[in-house]
Amino acid sequence: MFIGTRIKLLRKERGLTLKELSEGIMSVPYLSNIEAGKFEPNKEMLKSLAERLKVPKEYLLNHSVASQEAREELEQLYLLAANDFMKAKDLIKEYSKDKFRYSAVYHEILFKIIYCVYLYKIGEYEKATSLNVNCISHYIKEDQIDRVPFNGRLAFLYFWGVSNYYKRNLISSLKYFEKLIEILPLGNNFRPNAFYNMSAITYELRRYNESLKHAKKSLELHIENHNWIKIGELYNFIGVIYWEIGDLEEANKYLDKSLEIAELKEIITLKQRIVHNKGLIAQKAEKYFEAIEYYYTTIALRKETNSPDLLCSYLGIVECYLLLDDIEKANEIAKIAQKYINSESDMYRFELQHAEILYKIGEKQSFIEKIENVINYYEENQNRQELVGLYQKAGDYYFQNRKYKDAAIHYHKELINQEELNR
Repeated sequence: MFIGTRIKLLRKERGLTLKELSEGIMSVPYLSNIEAGKFEPNKEMLKSLAERLKVPKEYLLNHSVASQEAREELEQLYLLAANDFMKAKDLIKEYSKDKFRYSAVYHEILFKIIYCVYLYKIGEYEKATSLNVNCISHYIKEDQIDRVPFNGRLAFLYFWGVSNYYKRNLISSLKYFEKLIEILPLGNNFRPNAFYNMSAITYELRRYNESLKHAKKSLELHIENHNWIKIGELYNFIGVIYWEIGDLEEANKYLDKSLEIAELKEIITLKQRIVHNKGLIAQKAEKYFEAIEYYYTTIALRKETNSPDLLCSYLGIVECYLLLDDIEKANEIAKIAQKYINSESDMYRFELQHAEILYKIGEKQSFIEKIENVINYYEENQNRQELVGLYQKAGDYYFQNRKYKDAAIHYHKELINQEELNR
C-alpha cells in the first residue's frame, strides 16, 4: 500500500531523479506511477531498485510482510511511550539506530510516529517537525485514515493530537483526541491517557469544568488499573483545576491525597509540584506568609534534587510580597529569581512580574513598556493562552492615563483573543 511512497522518499533522500533511478529498470512514467501508488512493482524491479538505492533488498521486497515479532514489539513500545515515557526512552533510542529495522512499511510508519512523539516530548521540536514534514505526512492524510488498519488509525489520531498540541493548535489537538476516544474500545489501556490529554488541553483553553470532567474520568480508569504514579499525578492536577475554579477546599483535599501517594511512593518531583501548588492555594486565600513558606519549601526540595525549575516559586514569593505591599522585599527576591532564568519563556515570565514591581514604585512608563514587550513576545509565538488578561492589563493602564484609543485597541484584542480560544 505504501511502497511507492517509500521508494519516492528514498530516491529524494539520495538526490536521484526519476530518470536516474528508473534507467535500465523501467520507464520513467512507470516509476512515476509506482511512486503515485497506481502501479505495484514486481520482485525483480524491487531488487534492482534496492540495489540502486543502496538499501537491503529485503527492505523493499518485504514491504508488506508484517511479522508477528515486529507487531508485538511496536505494540509494547506504543503503550510504554504513552504510559511510562522514561521506560520507553531507551528502547526508542536503541531502535532508531537501525534504519532498516522494519521492512514492513506499515510497521516503519508506526515506529516513526512513536519516535516523532518522543522528539516532541523531549523538546526536539525542529527534529520532530522535520520527521513529520519529510516522512510521516507523505504516507497518510486525514481523509485517507480508513485505509490503514485499526491500530494504525489509533496511532495517527494520537500523533495528530500530540503534534498539534506542541504546535499550539489546541483546538485541532482536542479534536483528534476526541476522535480517538470515540473509536477506542472500552477497557483499552490507552483510554485513561487520552482522557488526560483532553483534560490538559481544555485546561490550557481555560475550559476548567470540561477539564475537570476529563481528569476525573482519567483518574477513575487509572484507579481501576492501580496505576499509583498516574493516580498521584491526577490528584495533583485535579487540585490545580479546583484552584483555578476557586474551590480551595476541594483543591486542598485533592492535593493532600496526591501528597500522600508522593510520600508513600517517594516521588520527589511530584512532591515538589504539590507543595508549590499548596502555596498557590494559600496565596489565593490571602494567607501570604503561609504561601511564602510553601514556596520556600518547594525551593529547598528542588535544590535537593538539583532541579533547575526554581523560578516559578521565587516569582510566587515576589508576588506575595507585592500583595503585602513590601516592595523592598519583593525587589530583593526578584534579584535572586533572576539568577534562575533558564529559557526565553522564563525571561518573559520574569519580565511580567518585574513590571508589577515597577508599577508599584511609580515607574509606570517602564511598566507599560515591559507589558507591551511581553505581549509582543506571546503574539509572535501565537500563544493565546498566555495573552489572556494581558491585553486587559494594558487596556486598564491606558484608560487610567486617558489614552482612550490605545485602551480601546487592547480591550478589543482581549475580546478577540477570548473568542479565538473558545472556538
